Amino acid sequence: MANTQHLDIFQQGGKIWNRWRETAGELEPDLSGANLKNADLRNFDLRGVNLMEANLRDAKFHWATLHQAHLRKADLKGAVFVETDLSEANLCWTDLREASFRQVNLRNADLSWANLKEASLRETNLQQANLRNTDFRCAILRETDLNHADLREAYLSSAEFIDVNLEGADLREADLRGAHLLKANLKHANLSESHIYGISAWELMMDETTNQRDLVLTDWDEPTVTIDGFNVAQFMYLFLHTPQIPSIFETITSQIVLIVGRFGAERKPVLDALRGALRERNYLPVLLDIKKPEGQKFSTLLTVLGHISRCILADFTQPQTMLDAVECLAAITSAPLLPMFDAEALQEPPLLPRLRARYSHILPTFTYATPGDLSAIFEQHTSLPIHKRFQSGLSLSGD
Repeated sequence: MANTQHLDIFQQGGKIWNRWRETAGELEPDLSGANLKNADLRNFDLRGVNLMEANLRDAKFHWATLHQAHLRKADLKGAVFVETDLSEANLCWTDLREASFRQVNLRNADLSWANLKEASLRETNLQQANLRNTDFRCAILRETDLNHADLREAYLSSAEFIDVNLEGADLREADLRGAHLLKANLKHANLSESHIYGISAWELMMDETTNQRDLVLTDWDEPTVTIDGFNVAQFMYLFLHTPQIPSIFETITSQIVLIVGRFGAERKPVLDALRGALRERNYLPVLLDIKKPEGQKFSTLLTVLGHISRCILADFTQPQTMLDAVECLAAITSAPLLPMFDAEALQEPPLLPRLRARYSHILPTFTYATPGDLSAIFEQHTSLPIHKRFQSGLSLSGD
């Protein structure tokens, strides 16, 4: 129970309370079990205060100091923390559902078994925090630092981790089912035996220091299937839950035709004609619209698309955007590559004859005057010439 004298001083406001704290020396105020619902605690000095089992629902903690405060089993549902110092605070078993944290310091805090369901944490410092068995279901964490945090057996299902730092975090046996991870740093993190069924992961930072052993890729009500490697696990999940996988692979290996070029609004008729002609022949057109061909991401994308394409149609009508890309494609794949450009262009770029002399899979250039001329590609250049040049080559005519 709260000390009545301490509670009386507390209820007189932040200025009086803070002055009293300055004169109280090492005394640790006792506000345990107090009903402080909707309290405005902005700028309060609550260092080391006993707030165990207190009712702090919807309280405002802007710029408050709660370093080493005791908040075990406190009700903090809907509380708002802005630039609050909660470092080394005891928050285990607290109810923090729907709470909001912005630029809050929770370094070395103990939030084990706390309930942060649907909470929002932005730019929050959770370095080395104890988050074991903590409930983060449906929570949103943005630009939050979880460096070396203990998240063992934490409930993270359907949570969003966007631009978060999980470097060195311990996520063993954590429940990540249905979680969304975007640009999360997982270097040196331990994900072993975590549950990743239904996870959505994009642009993760992982390397050989990330422990990805024994990942559980099935749901609770399914037979347990574990595998090493995050990317492999997601791929295996597709095999287990997508009956259409065999036909998808057949499409990838036999039907994709890559269209490379710069196709602004004025050139959409050309693009539509190419796509239409390919679809009529049961091929799958994939467009790589080159706007700014540079950087590692572009090179990686080009490599992947080049390797899965059965044939490449490269439109040189705007050659300045195409030269590096086509030179790269010619080097990384043996797929037939057909240069093409509008007949109004004066001549093909000088690079093309040089590449054609070096790579036998670069075909003679095709020119067209109107989008309607593009169907002739498949009779004049793609069907017979490729069949002659490559014994196992592509026939886009559908024969």
